[in-house]
Amino acid sequence: MTFKTFLFAFLLLAFPKVYAQAKSDTSDVVYEPLMKDYFKDYKKAKFIVDYYFTDGSSTGNRYSYEIIVADNLLMLNFNSPKTDDYKYVSYNKQNFLDNSDITNLKRIIKNSQLKQTKKGVPRATFTAYTKEVLIVRFNGISVAGGFAYGNIASYPDSEPRTQIKKEIADDRKQSSSIGGNYDLLISVLKKYFVDLDKLKVQSIKKW
Repeated sequence: MTFKTFLFAFLLLAFPKVYAQAKSDTSDVVYEPLMKDYFKDYKKAKFIVDYYFTDGSSTGNRYSYEIIVADNLLMLNFNSPKTDDYKYVSYNKQNFLDNSDITNLKRIIKNSQLKQTKKGVPRATFTAYTKEVLIVRFNGISVAGGFAYGNIASYPDSEPRTQIKKEIADDRKQSSSIGGNYDLLISVLKKYFVDLDKLKVQSIKKW
């Protein structure tokens, strides 16, 4: 056993409560209920999936996109305002998914074993943050949660990028109000948004 390993084990045993509190610190995140019914126009839909993502350095200087599935209707939205960092981009597209796509999505949702681990959708109390929201309503599954965490803009330039990415991944996991393999579902939803990377590049101002 190396000295570092021994020291870590000693601290963990000596101060277990302090360590646990540090690992689960979400003091910069609040959890809020959905403020409105986002699917009031789709009351008859029996299969609802909604993934929303927003990122930026402040509350106004940011872009967002959303992927919605209501039964077999696919809706894709991307928006960025005209700010110091972004150009104005507004993109909206609708399409219909094949029955095989819907069957695959339902299978993935069942295999993902999604569950609500905390009540509400997280919101960061600082400005340079990333927020993700995932809503699923299908066959007894009802999940409305997500993640809120600091992005690269919230870290000092002197900190190594590899360390920043690790800390962001840890913060994302800690802030989550959803359990299960949610990233599997999110990755599949993103594949339907084939223009997403192009829109991100188009929205960023180049100096």
